[in-house]
Amino acid sequence: MLNCKAYGYPKPVVSWYKEDAPLTEESDPRVKLDVFEGVTNASLRIENLDFDDRADYMCSAKNEFGVTNS
Repeated sequence: MLNCKAYGYPKPVVSWYKEDAPLTEESDPRVKLDVFEGVTNASLRIENLDFDDRADYMCSAKNEFGVTNS
């Protein structure tokens, strides 16, 4: 499980990336995105991990005022 700590007003929405490719529940059914500290999609969980899941993961938080990546 990975958590993206994002703060702001209005509250941001988080997007996740694996090796610069968007990572969503639709792109991989093992991916689960949940609320963390009140922020939508700020928690990433991948079920049934395997060797191919080794990668660089990034979260991006966005609200109407801009984007922050980490």
